[in-house]
Amino acid sequence: LRVGDVLREKREKEKKEEEKWEGEEEEEVESESESESVMSLEEEDEMERESIAKERRKVIRLARELFSASIRQDSAKVALARAKLQAIANATTTNNKNIKSSSSSFVTNLSDPKQYKLHSHFYLGLHYDAMGQPDESKRCMKMALKACADRISGNGNDITLLLPVLHMTVRDWYDDDEFDDEDIGGGDDAKEVDA
Repeated sequence: LRVGDVLREKREKEKKEEEKWEGEEEEEVESESESESVMSLEEEDEMERESIAKERRKVIRLARELFSASIRQDSAKVALARAKLQAIANATTTNNKNIKSSSSSFVTNLSDPKQYKLHSHFYLGLHYDAMGQPDESKRCMKMALKACADRISGNGNDITLLLPVLHMTVRDWYDDDEFDDEDIGGGDDAKEVDA
């Protein structure tokens, strides 16, 4: 009987040691996963910065910077990205003064061939909408709509021309108001950019 008791005690000790090792391994795995999650956030930030830096489309890159800074609650970067987009959206093109054409859409297409104004107003509108500023969002969407108004009917291949239309339709923002001169100037934020 004594030999059996000794064997039982030995097995119990082994089980306790195994449980102890398993508990320590679980703690190590938990601490490793916590450090991995911290590392993954840092790596994610770095990957996002690299991705934004590689973006060749100027307005899309600025819009990504704007939304990324908003997510990180970096008000300085939000203000900078917003100011850059507003500068593009409210810029007047003077490079094509010598173009004479009876077709205003031809001149419009040449004055903003990459649709910077359209995209700038659209992404600013999305950002304002996401930030809970519907009046600014509506103003930007109306300006985006105005930027592409003469191109919508003639170009069924470019869906980006319909984005402001879709957004305004979903939000039910269509009204009988005409485009104000204030809309062109960019409201309060444009005054900050000009200063």
